[in-house]
Amino acid sequence: MKQKTVYILIDTSGSMHDTTEHTRASAVNQAMSQVMNEVLPRVLQEKDAELELSIAVLTFSSTKIEWHIPRTKMELVAGNWLDIDSESFYGGTPTGEAIKTVIDDMKTGCYGENNPDAVASAILLLSDGEPNGDNPTYEEVLQYADKENANYFPSFRYSNRIAIGIQVDEAGRESLKKFGRISSSIAESGHQAYYDCTDDDTQALIDVIKSCTLALSINS
Repeated sequence: MKQKTVYILIDTSGSMHDTTEHTRASAVNQAMSQVMNEVLPRVLQEKDAELELSIAVLTFSSTKIEWHIPRTKMELVAGNWLDIDSESFYGGTPTGEAIKTVIDDMKTGCYGENNPDAVASAILLLSDGEPNGDNPTYEEVLQYADKENANYFPSFRYSNRIAIGIQVDEAGRESLKKFGRISSSIAESGHQAYYDCTDDDTQALIDVIKSCTLALSINS
């Protein structure tokens, strides 16, 4: 049985908190509710019968990095989403540490050894700001995809990675673009390695999250 995990990383820094000017946190919760209730059942119907799919959701800020949904088989969580509490959106944006947390989880799962049944993992990153934090830094953790780096991890290098920038400035945009990497099959399905979304069109953000989750789950 082939195995694959779809990781979703959600920035819960203070700037993601809902205000009268934007509804980033609410939009993400709406999107994830629809992912669980609409997208995952479709994925389970359309996926290769020989593919075992798991999903994991990680929330991250400088005050807390935690598994909102630990790595679990998709059929066990489809239809279930517990909203991220509004009080959880606080602090800075340690994107590097969040990605390293995912890499560590990959190493304990089907990607930890030379497993011929492991299918390239998939990572969806949602953030509204330029990464900060130094444990490790964002730039340092991206080097895990570099063959010349001492910490090189092939499963991260070959994972399909999509970043969604939510109302980011130019520096944040260029930084998040470095994360993205998708296979030709995902690109041929009309998807990109990076998306820009604004606060002005909540439905567009929701649709992008749903579409990317579907593409990362079904395509390799």
